Amino acid sequence: MSSLTLSALCSDDPIAFLAALGIVEVLRSEAGVPDEDLRLGWEAVGGPALLETPFPTVDALIQALQEAAEQMQRDDRPVPARLADLVPRIYTDKERSEIERMTGVKPPFDAVRTSRRAWTERVAQVAWTTSRTDLRWLCALVDQCSTFPGEETAHVTPLYAPVGRQRMRQIYETKLRAVVGDPDLLRQACLMWRRNPNDAGANLDRRAVRDGAVTADGEPRNAAVTGAEWLALQSAPWFRLGGARGRPTAWGWTATGRRGRPRALLWPVWRQGLDPAAIEVILTHPLVRRAGERRGATEALRALGVVAVLRADRATLTNSDGPLGPAQVLWPRTE
Repeated sequence: MSSLTLSALCSDDPIAFLAALGIVEVLRSEAGVPDEDLRLGWEAVGGPALLETPFPTVDALIQALQEAAEQMQRDDRPVPARLADLVPRIYTDKERSEIERMTGVKPPFDAVRTSRRAWTERVAQVAWTTSRTDLRWLCALVDQCSTFPGEETAHVTPLYAPVGRQRMRQIYETKLRAVVGDPDLLRQACLMWRRNPNDAGANLDRRAVRDGAVTADGEPRNAAVTGAEWLALQSAPWFRLGGARGRPTAWGWTATGRRGRPRALLWPVWRQGLDPAAIEVILTHPLVRRAGERRGATEALRALGVVAVLRADRATLTNSDGPLGPAQVLWPRTE
């Protein structure tokens, strides 16, 4: 295996961390790289991702990611899972009205926002016949245990925070179409970010929309890193969902505010290359969660190979969760 340095994916940037996990997910679930041939670590806190793979060069890695994206587009699959309509298709307003006329029930604006019972029934139908990859995506995109606080709608991945009339499939398809159409976007994501003035982002990165106060002409600008956002969206299976009714939970996230939806990303930084099973353990370890929730931490984290625990909170918007803000190092404390 080769150790590759992905210089743009720094451990103290939330979307960069998510993108690194997304790379591992695409390689194992779409490109067919065995788990035992993948290792992910970090050079240091604020340092780049170090990825061990069978690919001899970063160029070969990027080519594999590009081919995976192209295959997903050919198959009309916005995510690496093969389960049909896992990210539901988009109904037009006319189609929704027609369904209401025929059934008496109007579908939700975003079909992924279904009832908890409906999602539980779907999981039960396919659980014994589908692949491990499909199950991981099933348990990460929509929750069969909990609902949005105060609603009967099944809770969905905290990576998804729609703005305006955005829908989950639209977001995934838009990013996929972009990276397939411009092969340089994945290179930029891995090695040197370039902000795209034509992309407002997936509401994951506070810097994706620049306020007029910081631009030269006083006009707001789009500024997403399109390739990194596509990779970050592929990280969903690392953050499995759970909870009880109106108290949703997600691996690697913690609730903020009185409504209890997971809105803050918690993540550890480690140096030694870890395989996917070990990454899953470290992401979900109770000591990491304790440090990330500001409930203190112990030196036992060092025994796990953790060198820091960071947190990024979503901003608060009027009608939705806002983008992830900057990282805070919560452990070790420096003062």
